[in-house]
Amino acid sequence: MKKEEQKILRLAKVNNQNIVVVENGVDKFVPIKPICDALGIATNKQIEKIKEHPILSSTATLRVSVGADGKDREMFVLPYEYIFGWLFTIDSRNVKPEAAETVLKYQIQCYHILYDHFIMKAKFEQWKLEEIIKINDLRSVARFEFKECKNKLSQLNGQERDVISTPFEQWSFDQRQYTIPFPENKKVELNQEEA
Repeated sequence: MKKEEQKILRLAKVNNQNIVVVENGVDKFVPIKPICDALGIATNKQIEKIKEHPILSSTATLRVSVGADGKDREMFVLPYEYIFGWLFTIDSRNVKPEAAETVLKYQIQCYHILYDHFIMKAKFEQWKLEEIIKINDLRSVARFEFKECKNKLSQLNGQERDVISTPFEQWSFDQRQYTIPFPENKKVELNQEEA
């Protein structure tokens, strides 16, 4: 395989093993051998598992990179974004005793992160739905109130037109009208003879 322009960045040092990222300007890859060495698991066995995995097999590749000894080495790598998922598949019973607790803690953290992601997404979708329902309810009220305001405005405009178009004579005539107070409607019963 042809060596390309690349940078090697150290991510961490685990059990005296440098865990690195190989970056070629576009993609980032992580060699799995240093991780396997740090965990005390067989690299070849992990390569076989990765090659058989329905997702990881399509992402794994060989890259020529500078090894710890400064020489070019062909390395089996996974894209950086897939490393965390691969680590999740490692059986903690098969790692060095001193690494087992760390692997378990990591995997427990993965469970929590997955749970949070999917539950928070569901909560987000629920919140979104509830907010849309509230907004639609408020919009319905606003439309009704707007219609009522338009009607009231129309009435006031009509009253204003009536006032503007009222001539003085009409106003003067209306002012002289007398209001005759009639008693409230009372039912008057008439005898048959009066009728």
